[in-house]
Amino acid sequence: MTYTDARKESACRSTSPKRLWELAHDARPEIRQRVAANPSTPAHALADLARDSDRMVRLMVADNAETPAHILRSLAEDADGYVREMVAANSRTPVEVLARLAHDSFWVARRNVAWNPQTSPELLVMLAHDQHGQVRQQALINVHMPATELSTYAHAKSGRVRCHVALNPNMPLDALWALSQDPDPRVRASVAQNARATEEILHLLSCDRVVQVRERVAEHPKTPGEVLETLQQDAEQSVREATKWEASHLVDEEAVLVDHTRFDWPLEPRDNASYVHRLLRRRRTSSSACASSATKAAMCFKRLSRKNPVPPPRGCGPRSFRLQTCSSGHHSAFPGPSAENTGRAPRHTGAPPV
Repeated sequence: MTYTDARKESACRSTSPKRLWELAHDARPEIRQRVAANPSTPAHALADLARDSDRMVRLMVADNAETPAHILRSLAEDADGYVREMVAANSRTPVEVLARLAHDSFWVARRNVAWNPQTSPELLVMLAHDQHGQVRQQALINVHMPATELSTYAHAKSGRVRCHVALNPNMPLDALWALSQDPDPRVRASVAQNARATEEILHLLSCDRVVQVRERVAEHPKTPGEVLETLQQDAEQSVREATKWEASHLVDEEAVLVDHTRFDWPLEPRDNASYVHRLLRRRRTSSSACASSATKAAMCFKRLSRKNPVPPPRGCGPRSFRLQTCSSGHHSAFPGPSAENTGRAPRHTGAPPV
């Protein structure tokens, strides 16, 4: 069999379990890596690959959404920090393993535990006090963070911390209302992006003096129609364009041409990344407003490609959460995509301890 045929078979979901087991023992590491990433690979083949001498093979096993818990438990003891990092991001990792990785010496592994949707609230509270800033950030935006803790952090001295907790949809409404009047415009912009923001909060923020806050209000799926009409007359062109885009380019969920689970909350840390979220969550435009669903989707993603870079493909490594200054000059804070749906963890830099 040629190398090309082996590559195709090793990555194909329809390949038989027997053939995948044979390819799992192929002499070429590239083939074994593709087998390790294949969701159809049988458990006994994954167990053999978890002991592979090639680090990338073990990493692919740890990243596989179908890897059994007992294999992930063994990989959590791997000497390579990158492998432990991917175990911490896997949604099938047992809770007791996550508790152990929450004390890992490699900070990225701890951050992925804080990012994992299976992490218990108790662990999140502990990780919110971690010595590394990105670990604390991921814990604060995790939707399983207890509401009482979020209310406490809503009064933090650091505007960056308040900005992170303002994004969390588990934030109590009274604390969210208080954050909507925060003196830091980044915090108010985060409130305008919160999925739990009420119409009253959005109405208040629609009159904000900061342009970026009003833009976020125009982009929110719960913004009332009368508020949108007011924002369409805004003095700033960017605000008016945001409302026009909402009126002319939104499509029904059934017409979206990509897997919507890749863009579940939280979102990618990119400028105007919430366009994807609104695209998948709102259906204000009737089918008669545009020519066809395919045309609407093409228009929408053409607009999106100009506003926001395409997220990296699945094989390009983990992604990160960070508060950054965007190309437009304002601050944006968007966490990474859901591990439950993508199996991806936040991006990191630097070599792990071994």
